[in-house]
Amino acid sequence: MIIISLLLAAMIAVVIILGAVYTFQKVQKGAPGSLRIGVIYSRSPGFQNTYALSHKRGIEAMQKKLGIKDSQIIQREDVWTDDEKTIAIAMEELLNENCSLIIATDSDYNDVCERYANDHPDTVFAIPLGAKTNGKNLVSCNVRAYEASYLSGVVAGKNSASGHIGYVSCYGNEDPVSSTLISSFAMGVASVNPDTTVDLYITGSWFDSLTESIAAEYLIGKNCDIIAQNCNTLSPQSAAAHAGVGGIGFDVDMSEIAPDSVITSVVWNWDVYYSWLVEKILDGTFSGENYVGGLEDGLISVTEPSQKASLGTAEALADARNKIIDKSLQIFSQEEFENGLSDYFENVKEAGISSSSSSMEGNSENAIEIAIQPSSAFMPLYVARANGWIEEALKKYGITVTWSDFESGPPMNAFFASGSGHIGVAGDVPVISALANGQDNIFIGCIEAGASYCLIVPAESRINSIADLRGKTVGTVVGSTSHNVLKKFLESEGLSLSDIKFYEMAGGGDTALVLSDGTCDAVSIWEPTATSLQAAGKARIIADGSDIGFPGVNVIFARRSYLEENPEIVKEVLTQFVRGAQMLNEYPDATARKIAGYFNLEPPVLASLIDKYDYKMVFEESDINSLQDTVSFQLEMGNIKNGIYVKNYIGDSISREIMNELQNSFTTSETKETP
Repeated sequence: MIIISLLLAAMIAVVIILGAVYTFQKVQKGAPGSLRIGVIYSRSPGFQNTYALSHKRGIEAMQKKLGIKDSQIIQREDVWTDDEKTIAIAMEELLNENCSLIIATDSDYNDVCERYANDHPDTVFAIPLGAKTNGKNLVSCNVRAYEASYLSGVVAGKNSASGHIGYVSCYGNEDPVSSTLISSFAMGVASVNPDTTVDLYITGSWFDSLTESIAAEYLIGKNCDIIAQNCNTLSPQSAAAHAGVGGIGFDVDMSEIAPDSVITSVVWNWDVYYSWLVEKILDGTFSGENYVGGLEDGLISVTEPSQKASLGTAEALADARNKIIDKSLQIFSQEEFENGLSDYFENVKEAGISSSSSSMEGNSENAIEIAIQPSSAFMPLYVARANGWIEEALKKYGITVTWSDFESGPPMNAFFASGSGHIGVAGDVPVISALANGQDNIFIGCIEAGASYCLIVPAESRINSIADLRGKTVGTVVGSTSHNVLKKFLESEGLSLSDIKFYEMAGGGDTALVLSDGTCDAVSIWEPTATSLQAAGKARIIADGSDIGFPGVNVIFARRSYLEENPEIVKEVLTQFVRGAQMLNEYPDATARKIAGYFNLEPPVLASLIDKYDYKMVFEESDINSLQDTVSFQLEMGNIKNGIYVKNYIGDSISREIMNELQNSFTTSETKETP
């Protein structure tokens, strides 16, 4: 019995030891050659996705350090986080390749990795910056990235001559990482230049090269002479280089591409984590623990200041770095590090920095600010503007009109976030982004523009239908309405994004180039680009949103507080909008000639677009459902963090009143208007 008891005790001890040290049968201890590592990227690594590029470089550096061969690394790119089919295919392929370690580089893979980790206990699933772990085979890495962000603020503060620094952020207070990055940057600036203003622009997306370019240009226009960022494309630094101002890169050393403007970059050195993780798996000491790193271990860093940096920059940077490492400078508490900041704007103020884009300055009671953009969907407002109708209608109220022009919806969002603007017009994606980021706007008018979202191919292409796109390269602007429509085009023929080769365009202006040089076989894009290229004989439209029942809702919106206090003013503006819509319908050629200059288009081309829009003003259930679908699309893409219920933001009672009163007509047989 004693012998049996000893044997049982020994067996139990073995079980305990095996449980404490989580080993994997697929890898033999100390045998690097037997390890196979799978890596999943949501997008292709490159300067249009610098976050993925930082991981790719981390994998390569780890390989070199540990002697891991290329043949042992199995990579899958463009595994979209919103496409369950593509994710499942990638996971199964990596498991069939006998991968003992699968690194999912995007935190949006959290749920998928959790399911696979439960079903495959002999495989380690690592999600850098992931939100879910199980203490066994699902692990993550947390990074004190704000330490490097603080240092980059020191560099920015030492090099701003204008006293205005621009900061382009993916998200704001709703995201813990973003909130600490913003605040620490501002604190770093304040430590060396307390009189400087940090102007913040939130894009609402992890990577949106078009919006990031617009954001940087907007900030440069506000006299910012340094452009910093925590978003994940090169676009802000490209804009800074083009404008001849300084830049603070992010993710990787962006001076590789913009050497004349980038002063320093915040760099993720993922090889630190990957080398630690792989070594533990190989030597049998891995036990399901997570990793936390920062400046001290080199997981995050800043590059040495460029030669164009001001005198004293290197010394100030070294001093701040030493204080962070020796703990004499503690930027945030452990709780703030883990959960983010309750109010980053308050932290910015405490740092002695004001954020002009966070101030809510009141507008004059005797003026109305109307924000407008040159999309053909908003032609009626340009008709009213060209004829001075709104100014004339508001004279009796003693109200003057200020027109604020924007290239697109994202910079308009920043304008409203700053407290400016009363009424605006935009497409579904930017207006949903604004609401998800805390703006309290009301949708007061509806424009259906489904036919204005087009699928185009080169004029001589043999592609004649959506079904022909299987296996072809198709481009669009990621996160835009046209991206959403592309998904719907494909789904109408039983296809998905995984059935094409996806090409990420920086903006609509890329369309002609990517079609003419063969980069793309087709492009999903909005008007007037499609019709302009078709009229020039450079492209053919093979489908538009109306072919698949896509309503393409554009909206007229108002600040809620302004609408509640000034319903009669809003009614006057909407009345003149409808008046402009009627003029377009009754006199398309003459009216197009009057407003063509606003759009930089030939009048016949502009006139040909009028029939693509339904200026219905009143929201129907199908319009609301389409906007709610846009919310889902934005969430799936990771462009917004918070869902919203669209019906809470519909306030079209004034439009209903106008349409009922005037029955869509502003003319009588006695008083016929002409342009």
